[in-house]
Amino acid sequence: MAPDAYCKQLTDRKGSTFYYSVLFLDPLSRGALTAVQALCIELKHAVARTADENAARIKLAWWRDEICLLRTQTPQHPVTRALMPIAREFPQVAPLLESLVDAAEIDLMQTRYLDFKALEKYCELAGGAVSECAAIVSGGADETARTAMRSAGLAFRLISIIRNVGEHAR
Repeated sequence: MAPDAYCKQLTDRKGSTFYYSVLFLDPLSRGALTAVQALCIELKHAVARTADENAARIKLAWWRDEICLLRTQTPQHPVTRALMPIAREFPQVAPLLESLVDAAEIDLMQTRYLDFKALEKYCELAGGAVSECAAIVSGGADETARTAMRSAGLAFRLISIIRNVGEHAR
């Protein structure tokens, strides 16, 4: 399966907020954001679907290596292969993708936040990085746009956490 088709299949849930948020974007931006969202899903699965914490750490280390390959070589996974043209055209995206691995590592280690500063840091890594990627690939690479999108992403991640509090409590 082609990398773009793999990412689309992984993220294409009609009715989801992601589906509608990218539906009317230009094809380049839609493909780029679909690949970023697919990476988020893969990282979430690496943590949530792995019973052994050490195995999950190994998976996340593998993803970190895959993201490093974006800069110099051809990565192996369909998601990172779909991200390759974006990361090479927009070099500032690769560190943001690494932030997503950082967030997944926090998910692995931490289920509670004792203060807002720690929760804010997690939300910035998990949500802010995605939104900043969106700004970059959509042509808003200036610092003002990136900062605004990072703040919006942080807020979206907080909203997502609040929305899921009941489910997590159960």
